[in-house]
Amino acid sequence: MDIHAPEGPTRSFKDFAIHIVIVTIGILIALGLEGIRETIHNHRQVSETREIFRVELLANQKHLAYQRRALQDTVQRLDALLANLDQLNAQPEKAAAAVGDIEPGFYFFTTVSWESALSTGVLDHMAPAEVVRFASETVAVRDYVSAQDQAVLRWYEAQSIFKSRSTLTPQQLEDGRQKLQLFRLYCDSMNHLLDELSEDIDKALKQN
Repeated sequence: MDIHAPEGPTRSFKDFAIHIVIVTIGILIALGLEGIRETIHNHRQVSETREIFRVELLANQKHLAYQRRALQDTVQRLDALLANLDQLNAQPEKAAAAVGDIEPGFYFFTTVSWESALSTGVLDHMAPAEVVRFASETVAVRDYVSAQDQAVLRWYEAQSIFKSRSTLTPQQLEDGRQKLQLFRLYCDSMNHLLDELSEDIDKALKQN
């Protein structure tokens, strides 16, 4: 908004004061309107960001339920394999097939809404408690994905031992067993992290 001084000559101090007052009022009005426009923009941006978070949280919640069931199935297969590993080693092809049967299937969790909110600066216009809830859910997702990546790596290491040889020496069998047991520990950790992630999602959704 452009501010224009009143037209006409300034013949006295009174005229000068009037000019100053008019210009000052014009500036204040312009600043006020600009502030209102900025406030409306910020409110709209915050509302849109909350909706993006809500959609992503619901998607992560849905995937979490699928992941919990998939992980439970993986653990059951893994426990059965570990319990019968010595017997299966007498038939290496069956041992390799049993290891392949427990291939973990993981569901995708996202933190795109958090990355987007950071890049736009909209978090600065949200209540601190609200930001903390969204941040907690984001950290929980990242912790789970990190544990998941490590678990998959342990499983691939175990798979490589059983599938790359027609027979296993006692030491190779023990190495394979240790990799599978380590994978089992990561599965336990993932179950615990899923519980934490579920709580963080619930909190973020209830307060959203």
